[in-house]
Order: sequence, then structure tokens, then C-alpha cells
Amino acid sequence: MNLNLLLQNIGLNSKEAHLYLTLLGLGKATAFVLAKESGVKRSSVYVLLEKLQRQGLITTTQTKKVAFFSALSPRSLYALHKAKEEQLKAALPELEALEGSAQEKPQFRVYEGFDGVHSVYYEMIEHYRRGGDIQFFAKLEPIMKAYGKVLDILKAEIKKPGPNKGRLKDLMTEGRFEKSFYEEMKNSANYEIRFVPSQFGQINNDIVIYGNKLAIISGKTRIFATVIESDEVAESFRTMHAMAWAAAKKPVA
Repeated sequence: MNLNLLLQNIGLNSKEAHLYLTLLGLGKATAFVLAKESGVKRSSVYVLLEKLQRQGLITTTQTKKVAFFSALSPRSLYALHKAKEEQLKAALPELEALEGSAQEKPQFRVYEGFDGVHSVYYEMIEHYRRGGDIQFFAKLEPIMKAYGKVLDILKAEIKKPGPNKGRLKDLMTEGRFEKSFYEEMKNSANYEIRFVPSQFGQINNDIVIYGNKLAIISGKTRIFATVIESDEVAESFRTMHAMAWAAAKKPVA
């Protein structure tokens, strides 16, 4: 059995493990003898001994002239690590609660420039290809003008038949451009559009809910996207979309 490696597995580094094993074999030794027997420089021996002492793995006996060092017995070493294991086990509920609270915190990401925004749309496209549903709020014309290249890929995916794709619901401000877009897309099985009457104001960004993410994408002045990753936030906006969808106008065929 590789004892050095075994000790590394419980938290020592290679030099600390080597020094502990050497001292264990000697029983008791001065730093000078330990350096000679271990092949470790004397200056390094003092540093390593201090680290091992802080971990409770060696004891020191001081005489008038010199200090002697002894290694903790193997059974005491086992008991020490068993006690640490029990302490960790007792702390698990508290640690797991801490982990859970961190996971519940929303994650925010900001993407700037066309490449950054395109990467967000590509993420949506992959979500749709894997069967995920997507909900949109948008004023379509400025978004298509800004990001038409990547949105043409999404349009092609929507038009392409396939049983395992998700469903897309597009809630958009009513206008001539949007009506023309509806005529182009109305025969796509997985895609639906409804219009928000213009008197309710403009939706100036592309707001998209997909999976546990909410993306807010600017298509007018600065080119950027903000993505919030949160089950709670995504579900809240999904509910808002469903409420607005129920009140929105169906396109006239």
C-alpha cells in the first residue's frame, strides 16, 4: 500500500506525508535528525513540522537544549479523522441549506454587442430544438432589423416540421410589419401569434421566456441582452404572458 498517497487522500501534501511517515518510523527525533533521515532540507523541515503541528499530527517535547518531535500514533490519527468526519456529518444539514439558498438566487448575465446577443438567440433555438417551449413579448420590426440574421435561423426552424420541437407563442404589438410576418408564418404548426392593440403602448424590447430563463433584448439604441436565470422569475413572467395572451387579439385570417 502506498502510505504517502493514502495520507495525501486525507489532506496532507506529499512532503508533509513523507515527513510524518519518517518521524513515525523514528519514534522521536530532533529537526536535525529528521532532516537527515528524510532527505528534506532542514529549513523546510521546520516549516513542515509547524504545519503538521497545527493539524495535530505531531507533538513536541522541549528539553533545555533541543526540541524532540513525535508523530501522532496511527490509531490516534484514525480517531482524529473519524472525529472530523463526524463533525462534517453533523454539519451536513446546515451546509446543504446554504447550498440550496445559493441555488435559489437568480443568476444575471449581460451580453453586449451583436455576437453576445446572437449567442442568447442561439441558446433559445437549441432550447426549441430540444422540445422546449418559448414565449415572446416583442415589437417585432426593430428586433428583426437588428437581429434578422439569427432570427431567420429561428424562422427556418419554426417552419421545419418535426414532432419533438417545442411550441412558440409570440405576443407582439400590432402593426403592418407584424401582420405581414403573421401571413408568412401562419401555417407553422408549432407557432402562434397574438396582437396587443397599439393603444396599450409599445413593447420596445424582445422579452423572451425559455426554460428557467428570462431574456430582455434591446433592439434600438445599445445592442445588449440581459438574461436572468431563475425558476421563480421565469414562472412569474410565464404567468404574465399567459394572462396577456388570453386578452390579446387573434389574427384575422
